[in-house]
Amino acid sequence: MISKVKILAICGSPHIEGLSPGLLKKAAEGAREAGADVEVVLLGEKKIKQCIACPSPPCWTSLDCNIKDDDVLSIRKTLDDCDALIIAVPVYFLGINGLAKDFIDRIRPREATGKPVLPIAAAGGTGKGCVKALQDLCTSLTIFGFRVVMPLPATRYNREEAFNEAALRGRKLVEEAKERKPFQGLSEGYNWLYSLPYMNWNLVDELLYLSRIAIEGLRRKGRIDLAEQFAEELISLEKYPENLLERAANLHERTMHAFNTT
Repeated sequence: MISKVKILAICGSPHIEGLSPGLLKKAAEGAREAGADVEVVLLGEKKIKQCIACPSPPCWTSLDCNIKDDDVLSIRKTLDDCDALIIAVPVYFLGINGLAKDFIDRIRPREATGKPVLPIAAAGGTGKGCVKALQDLCTSLTIFGFRVVMPLPATRYNREEAFNEAALRGRKLVEEAKERKPFQGLSEGYNWLYSLPYMNWNLVDELLYLSRIAIEGLRRKGRIDLAEQFAEELISLEKYPENLLERAANLHERTMHAFNTT
């Protein structure tokens, strides 16, 4: 009998409901629809202590931890036993939130090499940081030996599309998990990572992306006039990139305001 693919889905939000937990659950649903066994872990329901940078730490030798009175070691055991990982983090102040970062600092998986991971970074508010946080998350996962696949930035501007995409990618992750593809070394892992969408983007790229999805959001709301006006400005901005950062930031602010007030 062929055993089912086992997937661990971890949400780094302190909240049980919200954008990042919702996206995680959608990805988990997609994986279940594709036949996987999925265990969902919400870090907001767990006790996660910060790494204390022990002298002579056992985490890099025996993969143990001197902190025994929280839930990290049990989650790490589940992580070792799974075939693939889904991890969703909320964006706080343009980066990974503290709870998720505390957990990432404590990850020391035994069998991560080549194990596929679907990373999701979800930003409310202005949406800024969704790509930056995703890049930081993917870099950490690559260092641990995971193979990042289908990285997904999401914002409240494209909430419904992101939910649909999360479910689709959850289904695809099951196929990715059927064949382990380990890296020969960290340099190969980095080469793989930087071949993926979003990983080479800078702040301007992110701002233009956010403007683009806000424009699409205006179209969905029926404000075709505003959407077309901003779309023409976006084309002009990309064609004539003088003062690009300033102009991109300005366009993002105005498209966001239009989206919020429509």
